[in-house]
Amino acid sequence: MPLACRQCLSNSAFDHDHCGSTINACQDNDILLNDVFCSPIRCYALRFALRSNRTCLRAFATKRDLISAKIERNLPPASGGHNLKLGSFLKIDHSMTKNKFWLFKTEPSTFSIDDFANEKNETTMWDGVRNYQARNCLRDDLKIGDQVLIYHSNAKPAGVAGIAEVVHEAYPDFTAFDNRHKHYDAKSNPESPRWYMVDVRFIEKFPRLVSLDEIKTVTALNNMVLVKNSRLSVQPVTKQEFDAIKKLAKKQA
Repeated sequence: MPLACRQCLSNSAFDHDHCGSTINACQDNDILLNDVFCSPIRCYALRFALRSNRTCLRAFATKRDLISAKIERNLPPASGGHNLKLGSFLKIDHSMTKNKFWLFKTEPSTFSIDDFANEKNETTMWDGVRNYQARNCLRDDLKIGDQVLIYHSNAKPAGVAGIAEVVHEAYPDFTAFDNRHKHYDAKSNPESPRWYMVDVRFIEKFPRLVSLDEIKTVTALNNMVLVKNSRLSVQPVTKQEFDAIKKLAKKQA
């Protein structure tokens, strides 16, 4: 059974042979897969297979209990014949949902907005969240298409550096299962995961950092969670607050 299959959190109704076949088909790009359904919970194997350089992704839609994917082998290759960009094929339909707004914190010495922009496909797993309130936001509330302010914390100055978008809803943070990883948690395991993460895609870097000190001077932002509870690493933002931050970013310092 492939390693990725062993990481799959489905405890029932999951066919590991099918999972292995999916990996091979995606990686070898040998056959046409019209519809792949993994349930009741997301299958890591499919997720990783879709990230393969040789995988062509035409449509990718995620729901809480189901992944549906269509993979086609005959799409034109990207420049150089490899490293196809996920964003080139990922289409998010905003028409059926009302998107929410969030703020994610990251220490720029560890993972800055520039590091984010340089990630493959400009997409990253937002792992390592180890606060229950923040975890609950990730696990229960974040949806595909939600907009995220990327905030540089533990920096001088601290502030909002840019914007990202949620492209994959919550799935267990498997870094917590690895005792060699800095985010390891012995009380979290595949059968009973404690921590969750989402995937986010880089949208833009602001022309200037909107500092926390500046945010605190704006009356419209007085009730922002960031101002009231600055330590929370994942926090909700209203649309008005989101728009106000964007406006500030374009204003001359």
